[in-house]
Amino acid sequence: MVYRQPSKVGWGHALAVFEPGTRHSFAMASGRDIANPTAILLASAEMLRHLNLVEYAKAVESAILQVIHEGKVRTPDIGGCSTTTEFTDAVLRRLRSLATR
Repeated sequence: MVYRQPSKVGWGHALAVFEPGTRHSFAMASGRDIANPTAILLASAEMLRHLNLVEYAKAVESAILQVIHEGKVRTPDIGGCSTTTEFTDAVLRRLRSLATR
């Protein structure tokens, strides 16, 4: 089961801000390449949706979920041993494969 942490979104007349909806910064992961990038990637999907790029937002969300469900590339917090970079690269590869369909 994948729990989607909602993004924190704030917007006004002239700007919009999108960030992970997390309560803790996980500062101990800083510089160690072990943090799960899912929350920030989902925040980017929310930004795309806000910009009316809905199909791109759906593609990002789909790529993330497919990588997690496949189970080959997972960060330590979701039962794996992959790095932040490896997880992000897997999502990017999946996005590229979705784009060529």
